[in-house]
Amino acid sequence: MAPRAGLPEPSGRLLFRAEPDDEVFTGLFRRVLEGSLDAATRREAARIGAGARARADVAFYRDTMPGERSCWRTARTPGAEVAGFAVPSRNHASPVVGYLGVLPGHRGHGYADEILAETTRILAAETDPRQVRADTDLANTPMAAAFERLGYRTTARRLGALRRLNPRQPSAARTTPAGGLPVGSYGNNRGISPRSSEEDQ
Repeated sequence: MAPRAGLPEPSGRLLFRAEPDDEVFTGLFRRVLEGSLDAATRREAARIGAGARARADVAFYRDTMPGERSCWRTARTPGAEVAGFAVPSRNHASPVVGYLGVLPGHRGHGYADEILAETTRILAAETDPRQVRADTDLANTPMAAAFERLGYRTTARRLGALRRLNPRQPSAARTTPAGGLPVGSYGNNRGISPRSSEEDQ
């Protein structure tokens, strides 16, 4: 299902910028919690608070995942309004769509497709991988559809389990997430070959 002509060119509907300020991303992570389709994320935010959940997300991707912090991007409309963000990353095995979020006031305009495409382009350019992986919650059908449109195909389904030992602390261990439009414990594992290949025909 990888696009035979390669990844789509940027459409210009969103402009992507590097943003070194972690506080900016903490605010964005917090804002995408509103209306999240991920049940585990909603439960965690309700338990510890949206701010703590957002700070834990930033710390997880910055300090635990081996992806480059410099690859994180904000996504702005041509009018300079922030519409979402991208966290390209990697795990121990391959590049991953760490997280992408569309802010509540900008959902329903196809921006998830734009942010996913930019995330995949960054990972392809930075690492020259054979494939990029991503997870999404089974209930997050809009994100799953965005993956399908860009040529990601489901390679596995998995069930994650967590036993919390200290109920007052946000969980640091997570599945490899992809979404805000976020993911949680139940997911489809999807991969894409950034360049066309015979196996994709």
